Amino acid sequence: MRGEVWESLIGNEQRVNLNLYKALLVRVRLAEGNIQHDQGFKNNLKVIEEDLMRTFTELKYFRPGMKLYQPLKNILAAFSVFRPDLGYVQGMSFVAGSLLMHTGDEFLGFKLFANMMGKTLIYTFYSFDMPKVNIFFHIFMKLLQEKNPKLGSIFVEYQIQPSVFLFEWVVALFSNILPLESSARIWDNYFFYGDEFLMKVCLGICACLEKICTENFEMIIVLFK
Repeated sequence: MRGEVWESLIGNEQRVNLNLYKALLVRVRLAEGNIQHDQGFKNNLKVIEEDLMRTFTELKYFRPGMKLYQPLKNILAAFSVFRPDLGYVQGMSFVAGSLLMHTGDEFLGFKLFANMMGKTLIYTFYSFDMPKVNIFFHIFMKLLQEKNPKLGSIFVEYQIQPSVFLFEWVVALFSNILPLESSARIWDNYFFYGDEFLMKVCLGICACLEKICTENFEMIIVLFK
């Protein structure tokens, strides 16, 4: 049910269809067979394989030999061919892995993933458009100081930059720091309300962490990472 709702909310601006996905997989197999002569694909595949071992480690679904290992590897490798301007970036495995677990279908997982990567804020982060990313960080700090002045003052006092934790939170859409069901509920709202909802989530998580936050610099970093 959730996968169907997400498909409806995400849409298909990238015009992804099954024939396209099959063609991308053919290109992936050809690239794998010629990997010594395609350094870009070789680098992407190396990082993908390393990241699969770090993706939802507590679930163990994406380890070699497990049922979802090859489907997730296919999705990520196909996307690196589909969008060479992005290739593969660490964090994508959590997003694609979440989609695969909720849809239960490799092609649908790829379709949703490819369209998600085209969304404005997500694309900004994954393309490392740092001037725009820094605007997000700046707005976050302003809102944090307004809505949570105690925590905001701690950040200022210890010169803690939001980039220390926010980048990792956003690129994985919180699926790397929250239980699967909790992150899925966030995604429900994100797909409905859009990019601005992610800012609300960042502020909400900080409000929760503020309750157990100490004024010890090292502990603050551990908490928010």
